[in-house]
Amino acid sequence: AIALGGLTHLQKGFPGRVDELVNVLDNGRNDRNPDRDRCHGNDSHPISFGDSCVYGVAGATPTSAIWGDSFAAELAVALGERATQRGESMLYSSSGACPPAIGVFSEDRPQCEAHNVGILAGLVAHPEIRQVVLVARYERYFSVYGERYLDGLGKVASTLRDAGKHVVVTYPIPKPPGGSTARSRAWPISRSVMISASD
Repeated sequence: AIALGGLTHLQKGFPGRVDELVNVLDNGRNDRNPDRDRCHGNDSHPISFGDSCVYGVAGATPTSAIWGDSFAAELAVALGERATQRGESMLYSSSGACPPAIGVFSEDRPQCEAHNVGILAGLVAHPEIRQVVLVARYERYFSVYGERYLDGLGKVASTLRDAGKHVVVTYPIPKPPGGSTARSRAWPISRSVMISASD
């Protein structure tokens, strides 16, 4: 029994015994942005527009951007890979629990509000960035701020649109029942849907 257990451990559970889709879903647990520490900000470590990470072709001027809370951190990698394939680059800005919205967080999250004002101003000031993808865990903020959050998100989208940007608001990431493990296993599905939608 000990030998069999050791062999199973060395073979990582014999992944060939199950359908490939099961392995893809299971591997979603480890699908994290390797640049999170460097590129993903928070209230105590804000990252300004000018210091935002850029994915895609090195040296190329970004023509698109992704902006959001921590949900944007993972999608940024996939969209950055797609930008590379197209010979382009993409600006990436995310901050923990700080979704793209204006006029929502000034009282209880002034650092988040300041971050969003700065990112929005930077995007508007760069006409070469023609497309902006907005990403957030929408239900979390709606449950706290209600319609005020939707109004703040709308202000961001309309300001970007008025500046000539094509604005993409991602559909909410699937949240299956069962806690964080189940959610992480759904991630590869939502990521592949997002990539297909960006074609």
